Amino acid sequence: MKVSLNWLKEYVDIDVDAKALGDLITKSGVEVDSVSKFVDATNLVIGKVLTKKPHPDSDHLSICEVDLGNEVKQIVCGASNVDVNQKVIVAKVGANLPGGKIKEVLIRGVKSEGMICALSELGIENKFIEEEYRDGIYVLKDEAKVGENPLEFLGFDDYVLELDLTPNRGDCLSMLGVAYEVGAILNKEVRYPKINYQEVKDNIEDYLSLKVETENCPLYIAKMVRDVEIKESSQFIKSALIKAGIRPINNVVDITNYVLLELGQPLHAFDYEKLGKNIVVRMAKENEKMTTLDGILRTFNKDAILITNGKEPVAIAGIMGGLDTEVTNNTKTVVLESAIFDPRLVRITANKLGLRSESSNRFEKGLDWKKTKMAIDRAAHLLEKYANGKVLSGTLIHSTIDKKEKLITVTKEKINSVLGTNLTTSEIKNILERLKFNYECKNETFKIQAPSRRPDISIPEDIIEEIGRIYGYDNIPSNIPTLNYLKEIKDTYKFSKTVTEIMKSLGLNQTMTYTLVSEEKIENFNLNKLNPIKLINPLSEERKYLRLSIIPSLLEVIEYNQARSVNNIYIFEVANTYYYGENNEIIEDEKLAIALTGEFLSNSWQNELVKVDFYILKALIEALFKRLNL
Repeated sequence: MKVSLNWLKEYVDIDVDAKALGDLITKSGVEVDSVSKFVDATNLVIGKVLTKKPHPDSDHLSICEVDLGNEVKQIVCGASNVDVNQKVIVAKVGANLPGGKIKEVLIRGVKSEGMICALSELGIENKFIEEEYRDGIYVLKDEAKVGENPLEFLGFDDYVLELDLTPNRGDCLSMLGVAYEVGAILNKEVRYPKINYQEVKDNIEDYLSLKVETENCPLYIAKMVRDVEIKESSQFIKSALIKAGIRPINNVVDITNYVLLELGQPLHAFDYEKLGKNIVVRMAKENEKMTTLDGILRTFNKDAILITNGKEPVAIAGIMGGLDTEVTNNTKTVVLESAIFDPRLVRITANKLGLRSESSNRFEKGLDWKKTKMAIDRAAHLLEKYANGKVLSGTLIHSTIDKKEKLITVTKEKINSVLGTNLTTSEIKNILERLKFNYECKNETFKIQAPSRRPDISIPEDIIEEIGRIYGYDNIPSNIPTLNYLKEIKDTYKFSKTVTEIMKSLGLNQTMTYTLVSEEKIENFNLNKLNPIKLINPLSEERKYLRLSIIPSLLEVIEYNQARSVNNIYIFEVANTYYYGENNEIIEDEKLAIALTGEFLSNSWQNELVKVDFYILKALIEALFKRLNL
């Protein structure tokens, strides 16, 4: 995540320089890879070309007189697009550019006192430069004032902090998320962006319907803006995108990307005339196809979530829109989409298609449902202001989202015990307030509400980590660790070990199978109708739940061996099973499971085999109980 310091200051007051801020953020646990000036150049000024004449000794050079505000300089320029009355970027003599230092020179016998610059000569990548200026100098807008700093005018007089985020810190994939982080570090308040627009009388429900046919889209919001003017974005939006590494396209698309960077909520804009009157969100059909915005025909399997017009797909949920509903220069009415999709399925589809995007990166890490409506309203505000759009009244909303926030209980004693600190109750309260965590405190016990913007906060240890990093790991005193002597082995472990040894001595083979099983095995073997525990982010459908029974695992072992012509199988396993109790607490039971098939070796020295039946199993259990004195 590339963070513009100037943009960040719109949301939180920062009273330290860029490098110091980077150090503070790193110390708090979010690594800052680099802190750098976006354009590393000095002694630049806005100039106006007064005259232009051909160089007497060259057919491609021009001799220009350029007004720099307090002086006029003669500059020899090789760009074919330089012309009279243009506002241009001038590097004066002594200026330092990425390519070197500017000196007064003679170019084929004519003195040149500076250089008229292209953006590429300032270190801006070509992909971020408008096509008309890629092979020549950059021409500034008429409102640029001669003699002033062109980097300030362009929004490039800035520092960029590049964050190396761990997967759990998806909240910092937005300017507002980073502002919360910086606000906690510097003990500053966070400001939200402005949202204020006027709705026209026409209602969106008269023009568009919404239907969601899959549980993998718990929240979908649509809004309509008509009479938009497609044009170049305002400079502050373009510079914000460029500094974040995103190429500006047009004002509508750029606004959706701007809000994505600002709030962390991906948006998509459809051309309403191409979309039609229906939005249907559903799972893809096997081998269904759609051409994406990059012009590539994509083929989907049933794991992909699609946005459709009721018949054909128009976007891959959370990843990329379709070419057929793209916003173009002819677009007049746009439909805005803001949604939450299953992060696991977004990741699976993105990996399968080899199509990663700014949107998919955020969906995969989990989104804040509170920002979904805010983001679409923010985009409507910006479209009204910078695209002259008219926002239709009403909003289409489908929601089955769980809005209950997690409540985590932790004591002051536990916090200090884990951190090795001696924090007071008031110090802990101060840190929680800086983090903007709502809490109640009674008898030094904190009940803390994990904010929806922080899906990584779920257990007491998460809260303790947050307190520790804001308090400052450098402030935690160093102590010699206490050596814990090996305690006596628990009786339960001894008993399990004894059972295992007895079963081996009775001629059974011990197995160690997967704790995770499929949904099918949960349904087929949930004899006691227990409440199974589902993984939040399983690696596959086959390993989705913690097992309720060991039996299906042993049957898998039997099936595997019989497929390889091994028919005499006598196996056992001592392992744990898991389920939710009546109060939603996790219950862990240790169990013994035995599986027999084929013929059993009842007398090893005579190699006597008997057919496995109920009585063989009964005899084994009785022998076990006898040895355990049960």
